[in-house]
Amino acid sequence: MFIGAWEGHHRSWVKAISWRLAGSLDTLILSYLVTRSFVFAGSIASAETITKIVLYYVHERTWAAIPWGKSSRKHRALYNACSRWRTRVAQSVRTATDLASRLRNVLHPAKLAMIGSFVVCFVIVLTPPPLRLRSSTPTETLSASRQPGVEVTTAELLQPATTTTAVHPPREASDAALAQTELALALSSETPQILKETPSVENARRNLLNRDHAKEVQQRLFQLGYLSVSPTGVWGPHSRNALRAFKSDHDLAADENWDNATERSLFSGSVEAAEPFVGIWAVDASACSPGLNRKGLLPAVIDGKGAWAGETFCAFETKKHTAEGWNVVASCSNPHDRWTAKVRLTINSNQLTWTSERGSQSYLRCQPGLSVARAS
Repeated sequence: MFIGAWEGHHRSWVKAISWRLAGSLDTLILSYLVTRSFVFAGSIASAETITKIVLYYVHERTWAAIPWGKSSRKHRALYNACSRWRTRVAQSVRTATDLASRLRNVLHPAKLAMIGSFVVCFVIVLTPPPLRLRSSTPTETLSASRQPGVEVTTAELLQPATTTTAVHPPREASDAALAQTELALALSSETPQILKETPSVENARRNLLNRDHAKEVQQRLFQLGYLSVSPTGVWGPHSRNALRAFKSDHDLAADENWDNATERSLFSGSVEAAEPFVGIWAVDASACSPGLNRKGLLPAVIDGKGAWAGETFCAFETKKHTAEGWNVVASCSNPHDRWTAKVRLTINSNQLTWTSERGSQSYLRCQPGLSVARAS
């Protein structure tokens, strides 16, 4: 028997007993099936349990004494070490194979060409452009090119005046450079004249996006009668309409653009006020304030372009100033009807009389600051 065999006596006894219990149970079942008696079956199983335990133990110890098929612990440890070494060698071989495969993929000619192209493009993008040298003054360059025995190239024409290196290219290149220089002199002499003839556009000193500047413009329009609401500094629809009416009455483009010409005209001392009928008018004082109005009366808003009250709007087509007032031809409409009215506007202090074919109506001027929304 080898030293350090793994089978001991206690192990053999336990194995014999466990095996015997399984075998005795099998014998009991088979004996009952043959004899149909538990007494005979129990007797047979009990007797053969003891005998077969001893027989199994002798059988196990006999095989334990036979060295065939066994190995010592030292031999087994050596076997395990060899197995681990073979595993590590196999892993190293696989790692080396994977590395070689990756290197082959990286060093593939097509991939190398692609990487090289990318590097070249990257270098071209990051390379700073060549420095552009200032050219010498046209007079010095032209005089130098015309010196006897000295020919100047185009590259020399672009160098500073302190460069003294002389180059002798062919005669044709010198003639071409001279022609280009003369053309540059001609263009440079004409450029200042063109710039002087171009008129400069002046911007307005006031900016309507600035609340203070917008309030100044609104105050002026309010003083002249074009703006019927109090100045707030917010440039809105009422301010744009007032500015358009002012420009239309003073030979300017009838638009909402704020420019230097409009600013000069608006703030000049010779500008005249708008028609006195411009403003907000109501049948009585209670109609000027929506909170105090109990009769459902609406105020009428009149500017240089037309008049509206509620859903009724009249656009002035023509206006004529007479000794009695103003004769106006207006195109009127509401959601139900359209008509043309010949209107006479008469102003007496703070009272306005609107007379047309449909009748006559008197209005009182409302205090400034009332805001009236126009129906769409």
